[in-house]
Amino acid sequence: RGLAGRVAFLRGRYAREAIGMHLDIPRGQHMLAGTEARRADAALRGVDDTHLIGWMIAQDRTITDPNLRIVRLRWRHDGLVAGDAADPAALLDAAHTRPRVPRLAGSGGTLLRYDVAPEREGSTIVWSEERQPEGAATSVHDCHALRLARKGVLEFSIVGVDAKAAQSCADELRSLAATVRFDAESDYPARIQGERLAAYSLSGMITQTQ
Repeated sequence: RGLAGRVAFLRGRYAREAIGMHLDIPRGQHMLAGTEARRADAALRGVDDTHLIGWMIAQDRTITDPNLRIVRLRWRHDGLVAGDAADPAALLDAAHTRPRVPRLAGSGGTLLRYDVAPEREGSTIVWSEERQPEGAATSVHDCHALRLARKGVLEFSIVGVDAKAAQSCADELRSLAATVRFDAESDYPARIQGERLAAYSLSGMITQTQ
């Protein structure tokens, strides 16, 4: 509650000059950026997410409201992520048989299925998945969109929603990712040549196994 009175929400356009990126904050939403986003997230979850760069909620909500639907923006400065998303059956098999290496915001636990299978369109990948968190009686749904760039990956995630909300969250994140623009020197290259590569592949990031 003390933090809620001090944070400054943004509307309109958000720019992150350090990574050469800007995006449009959707109408009806407002956003916390940088340190304020991390403080709000840590206040609610008790975890300091060092990859978090933004925190977006409905414009008529503040951080003290219960049951917030939060879009988390995270940047991983790990280098260019190469490869392509495999078919859904192969991704599920990898998620079920390989050790978990969490890299995305998420509910944890066991991946049950994809509501919307991962699909790549250019430098954007969008999907939603049903997960069974450890110790939970019911499953939840996580939605993700990744925007690939030359030096890392911009992630949008909505986690822990119910089945009804999961019907629209993939489309919501797809629309948001479509507004992202990287500077020419920072954008994902048409041909990979000489870039520093991440230690994991795109499929490994999606399945969180690498």
